[in-house]
Amino acid sequence: MGIRLLILGANGQLGHSLSQHAKPALGETLNELVCWGKDKVDFTKPDQIVSALKDVRPDVVINAAAYTQVEKAEDEPDIAHQINAKSVGVLAEQAKKQDVVLVHYSTDYVFDGTLGRPYVETDPLAPVNAYGQSKAEGENYLLQIGGNWVCFRTGWVYAQRGHNFAKPCLKPPVPATNCIL
Repeated sequence: MGIRLLILGANGQLGHSLSQHAKPALGETLNELVCWGKDKVDFTKPDQIVSALKDVRPDVVINAAAYTQVEKAEDEPDIAHQINAKSVGVLAEQAKKQDVVLVHYSTDYVFDGTLGRPYVETDPLAPVNAYGQSKAEGENYLLQIGGNWVCFRTGWVYAQRGHNFAKPCLKPPVPATNCIL
């Protein structure tokens, strides 16, 4: 019998990529794949998170949902905190109740970047902005709640879908027209 996998945040850059590659990567071990975006599970509404896990009853849930607008988080810290921290806590609690494996994505923004060497998992968190603070609080909820989880800290996520640093670099140059040389 295979696993039932729920991917949350499936319409975003990371979630969409995971959704596209889950079936080929897991093959026969995957029994059912459920991919829900913000239209189905809105992380500003924690009750939708609880309902999703109760309805799907997954063996594994991948949380790719996040508030990722780093600069805008300074103006909307409450929304960033709700999505990246409080709702992660709700997800962790429900996953623990249902004995679901939780895969959560965080960020290198939980660090201040001044260490002078690559960071390791046990380095103290020291976010310098609202986005990093919200993600650090989400990680703290995982630690406090416990359960069966893994957290990946990523940096520079990019894919064909969505906005990211790589897309402008990969565009072909605009041909010069009407130029005087």
